[in-house]
Amino acid sequence: LAALVGVFLPTHVYAQLNLYQPIEITLNSAKSYNNPYRDIDLNATITPPSGTGEAGYTLPGFWDGGSTFKIRFAPRRSGTYTLTTSCSDTSDSGLHNKTFSYTVGSTFNPLTPHGFVDRDPNNRYYFRYNDGTPFVWIGDTGWIALYDWGWSSSMSMRNTDWQAIGKVPHLPRVTL
Repeated sequence: LAALVGVFLPTHVYAQLNLYQPIEITLNSAKSYNNPYRDIDLNATITPPSGTGEAGYTLPGFWDGGSTFKIRFAPRRSGTYTLTTSCSDTSDSGLHNKTFSYTVGSTFNPLTPHGFVDRDPNNRYYFRYNDGTPFVWIGDTGWIALYDWGWSSSMSMRNTDWQAIGKVPHLPRVTL
């Protein structure tokens, strides 16, 4: 009887995560499809924590070979996120109606300490992070200088002055 109840109830998985930490959910299809790209659609409805002001949204899943499908997202608010899958083939018990819960703490992922980059709502010509920190988009490699110096005169690197490569000016790194 417990096995039958397990088939009809959604699967719950609990984990503790940081803000902006990527989450990858792996699902295994209970069925085989000739062409998973065209035969089915897999989506996940994400319900963010209540009271955060973030609206719920739907993300597509993707086929990862064999009978494996994946869904990826990164939480932007603290609290408990609930993710429920839906598959166009509702009889596929491995993909349809699976529920996952994730509790997200208030600490940031070390790789994204300020969140995602987005257009600044106050000035459309600037970017900023989710926490409001300005995003300064600067490149510091002078590829054109290397091209003009090294390749325009000769395609041969035999007579190249390798010490001169270190003399290409670089812009200083700017951190705010």
